[in-house]
Amino acid sequence: MAAADVNTAMAAAVAALTAGDHATALTQALAAQGYMAVLPDGSAPGAGGGGGAHEMTWDSTKIQDFIGNLRRRQSAAAGIQRTKITYTRPTS
Repeated sequence: MAAADVNTAMAAAVAALTAGDHATALTQALAAQGYMAVLPDGSAPGAGGGGGAHEMTWDSTKIQDFIGNLRRRQSAAAGIQRTKITYTRPTS
């Protein structure tokens, strides 16, 4: 596992969220969280190289927040579900 795996999974999660595909976004965000679990805390140089303003730091708390938001959006998208309820009157 590498830092690039976290970046790839989160980019896929954000792209899926933008497309309205909450299930794929959640799957990709959970994958990123899993990758982070096996990586040491730290940061990596960004596209500019050499650290500084281009340095990227991963924050597992923000990924957890992202996952929580996705789960809430999925629940809201499901809306109100209809359930059939049958009532039987008691006999005396």
